[in-house]
Amino acid sequence: MRRVVFVMLVLLLSMTTGNTWAVSYGDEFAVNEVAVEQGDIYYKGQGVVQDYKEAARWYRLAAEQGDVKAQVNLANMYYIGEGVPMDFIHAHMWFNIASVNGDKDAIKGRKFMSKKMSIQQIENAQELARKCITNNYKGCE
Repeated sequence: MRRVVFVMLVLLLSMTTGNTWAVSYGDEFAVNEVAVEQGDIYYKGQGVVQDYKEAARWYRLAAEQGDVKAQVNLANMYYIGEGVPMDFIHAHMWFNIASVNGDKDAIKGRKFMSKKMSIQQIENAQELARKCITNNYKGCE
């Protein structure tokens, strides 16, 4: 329990101050796990008012730390337009990133998205994904 509280404090500090150094003091895996769990809680409205925007914020935090589940969840939110504007380019980008990280569902999601997009949109999404990966998932939005 103390570890979860510590990780939550580290996450809150890094989110509110914009300092990424705070995350380095905690276990990165635990930080991502907690962020994804928080995203799930807000997405489903478990014990809190359902808030897709807040869910997207937590998923983005974990996705930017390389968490594949969060990357897929964020891609789905962009596809549907829940908590973020509907944006096929960003949905494809996050599916592509999660695919590179080995997620088989993301490969299917990327393929599905490609059928709904123009070649120019796909090229834009691929370029964004390359930049995102090159920058260690920072500044991907």
